[in-house]
Amino acid sequence: MARKPDATISNPDGFAKLLAQMSEAASESTLRKAAAAGATVIRKEVVLRAPVGPFPHLRSGKEYPPGTLKKNIFVFHDEGQSSVAGQVQVYGVVIGRDAFYGRIVEKGHPLSGAFAKHVKEVEFGNSKVEAHAFFRPAVDAKQQEALKAMTDVMQDKLNEAKNV
Repeated sequence: MARKPDATISNPDGFAKLLAQMSEAASESTLRKAAAAGATVIRKEVVLRAPVGPFPHLRSGKEYPPGTLKKNIFVFHDEGQSSVAGQVQVYGVVIGRDAFYGRIVEKGHPLSGAFAKHVKEVEFGNSKVEAHAFFRPAVDAKQQEALKAMTDVMQDKLNEAKNV
């Protein structure tokens, strides 16, 4: 007795198109969009939480106004950690070089002099000054939302593939 086929394809062109769309849904481009969407959620929260100092700072003879830190927080694609085949895409949120002090404020590196005292007070606070840690709390607060943003991008691509 002949065995019945488990599945039949009544529209082979449609099936081929569906496979192509599914391939696109899992492509490097889609992974990049998803990773960038998650990093953008984190970046927005970091910008909201970044402290704004009461005075401008000087570096190499150039004056940077208060708020420079907020304007120098970027999303970037990490080529070194992303795979050549496109199966892994890594995006991050970084502080630009014009706001060099942001890393100091966030990590609390030991420095000397009055600026060091101010930086330490900004990050950790003291009996008179409130702490201003901003990067890690932003990541902690928005990691679920970032994951949802990445999932939404992937789901949208899969839905597009289903609606061939």
